[in-house]
Amino acid sequence: MQPPLEKFLEYKIVVATCCMAAKLYNLGVPRGHFDVIFIDEAGHAVEPEVVAAFSSLYTIEQQVVLAGDPLQLGPVVRSGIASKCGLEQSYLERLGQRALYQTNILARCLTPGIGYDDLGYDTRVITKLVRNYRSHNAILALPNKLFYEGHLQASEPGTDPYMRSHTLTGWSELPAKGFPMIFHGIHGTNEQEANSPSWFNIAECTQVLSYVQILVEGRGLNKVAPCDIGIVTPYAKQVEKLGNLLRQKGIKVGGNDVMIGSAEKFQGQERRVIILSTVRSSENFLEFDAKFNLGFVSNPKRFNVAVTRAQALLIVVGNSNILSKDACWRELLWLCVDMGAYIGMPLPSRTTDEEEQRAGALLQTCEDLHLDADSSDDDMLGPSRSNVCVYIFMYSVYIHRCIHNIHTQTHTRTHTHTYIYTYIHTYIYMYIRLYAYTYIYIYIYVHLCICMYVYIYICMYIRIYVRVCIRKYA
Repeated sequence: MQPPLEKFLEYKIVVATCCMAAKLYNLGVPRGHFDVIFIDEAGHAVEPEVVAAFSSLYTIEQQVVLAGDPLQLGPVVRSGIASKCGLEQSYLERLGQRALYQTNILARCLTPGIGYDDLGYDTRVITKLVRNYRSHNAILALPNKLFYEGHLQASEPGTDPYMRSHTLTGWSELPAKGFPMIFHGIHGTNEQEANSPSWFNIAECTQVLSYVQILVEGRGLNKVAPCDIGIVTPYAKQVEKLGNLLRQKGIKVGGNDVMIGSAEKFQGQERRVIILSTVRSSENFLEFDAKFNLGFVSNPKRFNVAVTRAQALLIVVGNSNILSKDACWRELLWLCVDMGAYIGMPLPSRTTDEEEQRAGALLQTCEDLHLDADSSDDDMLGPSRSNVCVYIFMYSVYIHRCIHNIHTQTHTRTHTHTYIYTYIHTYIYMYIRLYAYTYIYIYIYVHLCICMYVYIYICMYIRIYVRVCIRKYA
């Protein structure tokens, strides 16, 4: 029952949904009544909801705080027209793209009297929370690299969140002890029922059941309560099949027991153990999923939410061949492989890196241009053109990777430049092969490499200088 206006105005703190907050003005609540209007999970609401919640109550003396993560799942919009008009992007994400809310290291150095934090954000308008109190540092590392520019910090040793996130590092089922992740490759089958368009994968259901039984029954080193287990899967029929299978084995589902649902259901929540069932085992429907925003593949935000729900243990059950088609899943797959945490079906080829794909495309361009040993009359001046072309491309890819490693180690954000270097090396060679003699390219190519390395070291020294300035004026 709604309280009278006089009683309502006596409260200093009022909790309401966005829709209800938008009605407060019509109920008689005056502008400026609240000192602060705080909207939580603003990245998950459509822009009209958020704006309506504060626009009728806000005055210039008040503060409006939008809290949320624009890199996780945004608003759920089912209308194609609304999506085309931009409502799939939240108000929080749209504001975050404006220069005012982005990092500015130069301003931090030049205006020490104005409040900029160590990351270069203007603290007058934005506060970036970087301390993660949820996940084990090994689980957090990849999302931190892919989405948060390495800014996130795991819990400090000795704290309660740290102790909780490290409770399963000695679990007996871990392929790599101390690394609380498992990537279990399964070649299952995508199935549908006649009365439902949704998909399920029985092979994955069976494997998920096996892991849940081991955890709940305590057959491993650590026993886990059902309420500490979450199963994330993108399809409603897979949720149904998993629930029925667990109940048949006497494992309670729902409420305070094992939770099964989509990434949307888990947003804002956490579990000690998260098991991901990706379902897809065929490439035929990947384009369909991407078009209609379904599944895990080709959806970085859904991937981010699903992976970061885990506190102490993350288990991925899926088809590694299919998941390797996606950039985010490919990173996770090869991380687990490198750490010895992969089990199951044979691995796909690892030659799907972006730079190798680009090099392959450019090699194909050379073939289309017929840059082979018989393309001109200067073959006696040096090695065959086809061989030199291949060597140049391979060396360009090698240079690309070396530069990327250097920049990664120094935490500089110049990954795009390395692609430019690859193209410069390649097209200069192609130009020379078309219009000049064989050995002329050596002179230009060597000087290009020298200039490139000089540029790298200049960038490194500039970053060092900026860091010194930051420490000096901090």
